[in-house]
Amino acid sequence: MENLFSKYQQLASSIPDKKFRKYFRLKTLSNLIYHLRDVKNEDQEWVYESISKYIDEFHASLNEMSSEKSIQLYFTHLKKTTSYYDRYLGFAYFTPQVIIFLYAVIAFGLYLFTNPFFSISISLLIVLVIISYYYKKHREKKLYGTFY
Repeated sequence: MENLFSKYQQLASSIPDKKFRKYFRLKTLSNLIYHLRDVKNEDQEWVYESISKYIDEFHASLNEMSSEKSIQLYFTHLKKTTSYYDRYLGFAYFTPQVIIFLYAVIAFGLYLFTNPFFSISISLLIVLVIISYYYKKHREKKLYGTFY
């Protein structure tokens, strides 16, 4: 596991431009490596290999990284791993765009069909529930995402 963490640190330090950092899913990788010890013994080898191959391929293609290449590498190496973490370790998929969209739809629907005070109250309650859920997952280092 230390070898994997050192590969992660080497990748993180060699990213040429800050605007490309989102393509590398550094927080997701950090969380996956942090919880590798929680993976069942019989699954640790393939999980370790998938994360290691992901880091190696990313490192090899640092200069030609794009959104499409990043997504392709994610689906090739990390999709199965993140699904495993989601199912067995209680990870949550983090995407702020979906959360904001769902909240906007709910708040707009409440505003249309109820009085403004009720819609504001329920909207704030929903925001507090969503924020507390993701804050808890963030504190436990159990978040992953497409560009997280």
